[in-house]
Amino acid sequence: MEQILIDFYINGICPGRTVATQSNTYLSLLPLADACPGTRFALLSVAASYICEHLPSQKEVYHQAELYYSMQALQALTAQISTGTNYEGAVATSMLLMHHSAFDGEDSPLCWSCHASIFDIIPPGVVDLESDMALFIRTQLVLARTAQTCAQLQNTEFHSIEKKSRLECASSREAQKICATLGLSPELSFLICSITSLAMHTSSPDSLLHAQVLEAQLLNMCQWTEEIQFAEREVIVKTAEAFRLAAITYLRTRIYG
Repeated sequence: MEQILIDFYINGICPGRTVATQSNTYLSLLPLADACPGTRFALLSVAASYICEHLPSQKEVYHQAELYYSMQALQALTAQISTGTNYEGAVATSMLLMHHSAFDGEDSPLCWSCHASIFDIIPPGVVDLESDMALFIRTQLVLARTAQTCAQLQNTEFHSIEKKSRLECASSREAQKICATLGLSPELSFLICSITSLAMHTSSPDSLLHAQVLEAQLLNMCQWTEEIQFAEREVIVKTAEAFRLAAITYLRTRIYG
């Protein structure tokens, strides 16, 4: 069972998460899974969840596998946190577990966001908050917040990773580099977050000016990728551009009305 799930993860899930040929975060999790039981169990649970849809006749078998490995992953994650070991593996475990509810349409809105609590628990400075894994978790939250009303946002207790006010990247150009795992650049993700934050304070006298600054940044943004294959590069750039245009629309409707 485990070998089937790992093979499916490598050949079925990893190529489907990004077209990038330069890097694939999902493949890079395999060495972590060898060293971290929680990451391995989370990887197996995600594979079992996905494979259910491809083998209807064995759906119950793989559903039970998904539940079993998810529970094992959570138990291993709890043990890691309590002993303070392999925090990078803990973040990878949380990222993978987030896939279940975030993409499978659970009834409880944002129930999957609990996995972002990993950043509220582990000591500051021990993991890279600009890594693809951390950016994935943060961006899932950023995009989900765009669907919440101002009243919901005002009653929300935000995770620590959502409260980062700026990028740590060395330059604006680096911040506008498209993350193949996300489909957009970290800077665009931060701008979308800024729009949502601004929507909570539209009564402020400076809100319109702030909105205009954000709009100018969105209009002048030039996202890019290191991908050298033409077809793959075109998909990556067009996906990021679609996110940029959606962000402009989001700002104009939510702030300007």
